[in-house]
Amino acid sequence: MTNHVDLLLADARTLLCNQVEEIVGSSELLEAYAAWALPLRRGRWILKATPELAVDNLAKSGRSYRDVAQLGYALATTTRDDATRRAFADGVEWLAGRKLNSGDSHVAFCFDAIAMLGIALGARAIDDVALTERVSKWFETFIADVVSKHAGPSWARYLLASIPALVSVSTSVALPDVDDDDADVKLVLQSSIMSNAGVDTALQNRAMSRVKRTENEEAERAVLLLGALDFVSNLPVTVDLQRPSVAQVSQMLARVPAALRRWTWEDAPKTRNSDAMKWDVQHEYHVQNLLYAILAPIFTDLVDEEWMPPIGQKNPRIDIGIPSLNLIVEAKFLRPGVSFASLIGELAEDASLYRARGGGGRYLHVLPFVWDDSRRTEEHAKFLQGLEQIAGIAHPVVIARPGYMISS
Repeated sequence: MTNHVDLLLADARTLLCNQVEEIVGSSELLEAYAAWALPLRRGRWILKATPELAVDNLAKSGRSYRDVAQLGYALATTTRDDATRRAFADGVEWLAGRKLNSGDSHVAFCFDAIAMLGIALGARAIDDVALTERVSKWFETFIADVVSKHAGPSWARYLLASIPALVSVSTSVALPDVDDDDADVKLVLQSSIMSNAGVDTALQNRAMSRVKRTENEEAERAVLLLGALDFVSNLPVTVDLQRPSVAQVSQMLARVPAALRRWTWEDAPKTRNSDAMKWDVQHEYHVQNLLYAILAPIFTDLVDEEWMPPIGQKNPRIDIGIPSLNLIVEAKFLRPGVSFASLIGELAEDASLYRARGGGGRYLHVLPFVWDDSRRTEEHAKFLQGLEQIAGIAHPVVIARPGYMISS
């Protein structure tokens, strides 16, 4: 199965994984930060960052705020042993006694967003109200001023701005609003402190839009983008049967290859009184039948092979229409020898004709479903990216003929 969203996110995932790999072996604090943001990937790396190392460092004269932050991330992930808790609490007391002012501003470590976040998360995870209040009051002495003067990237500033909510002793956490460019940052924070059900869909969509714009990110930034992508990718796929969306129809159709695993294709009879059957898909009408069988039980207003009002001498006819979604599902059968370029032209013409009456028409969106009988999967990404540029085409899907479907 392949759709344009899957391809964009797959490309982003590959790029982000390569960028995040730069963190492994670079810094104990950054490794701990990555382990917190990417819980599904902890077992894939050999990390040198261990709570024991930070505990030892804090017992020495060369201790650092970064050791406290590392323990904070450890407490926020899996490590809750007494030694780590005591060392973190002692580290917080040590930091609280340090001078924070430097001239008319604050010392540099106050602006270290990743470290400050680690300390806030540790205070939240340690389940000690007195310590959490101590950390909260400590942050109150400088965090607002640091946020206002922060000259670094917006994602780091958002981490700092979220700290007062994270260290609040209240049972509910209200993170600040976030711009679209940093929606993934809020998503990672929310997903780390509440159940999956508590993370709203709108934020997930905004975060994925940012992920799809991934370029050459800093490794620290890539961690949050990848964390958001991992979170959304591992949510159970659901379709709202009462109010399904065009995107959900696309998601469902992109899963057709999974259903074809049990498609009837028999080399021998299954029972004594039956014949061996092979439900071959040989042309576009067979594809339409497949789509009708999937969609008709869900959409009671579904229509098939509906004639549209004439456009001059042209009388367009749609394959499947879902008026409640203003959606046309257009079936295509791509044979060997037929180019993807010609299919793009055909779909562009279809979309133009179907939508000729503009916003006042019955249909506004065209979702192409292409059965690639030639199995040219290497062409799918470019094909879908091309379709995405055509006005009116929404969430196209292309699937390849299953490997077991070998015609005699």
